[in-house]
Amino acid sequence: MLKLLLKLFRKNAACKPSLKCNVGRSANSHNSFKEAVYSADLGKMVPVMMVEDVDPIDRHFLLQNICQITYKERENSEQRSLFYKAAQLHQAIFPIIVKAFKTGVGNSVPPSIPVFRLHATVLVEDQKYHDAIGVCNFALKYNVHDGTKSGFEGRIKRIKKKM
Repeated sequence: MLKLLLKLFRKNAACKPSLKCNVGRSANSHNSFKEAVYSADLGKMVPVMMVEDVDPIDRHFLLQNICQITYKERENSEQRSLFYKAAQLHQAIFPIIVKAFKTGVGNSVPPSIPVFRLHATVLVEDQKYHDAIGVCNFALKYNVHDGTKSGFEGRIKRIKKKM
């Protein structure tokens, strides 16, 4: 499913000048970023994580991929730290990502964005319950689902029970 979505977004994600995509960047620089996004190689992905003048949808997938990779290795403190950095950055730029999806990819945002579920999970593991609830509420604000039957609403209830 993810491969199909990536293929669709790569094909249809039009760069909008209002979103600061590729302004002043060379074609080689843009290609290097795209290569890093879909490489699954943290050595290529992390150095371009803070690049701002790229397609927001590509940046979304870059940060989401970093989060998914580092989440699996979150017992390692460096990986956990990188996870937090990527997840927080993703949340900070999510309004721009939403705008890009709505103007460039069929006027909608994917209903499931794994970053929010993963971020809330790690925050709960670290007993940062209020922050985890904040992430869940943020996702709800954008009508994002966590892929579970009870959604982020149920996740919030479960977190509150731990407090």
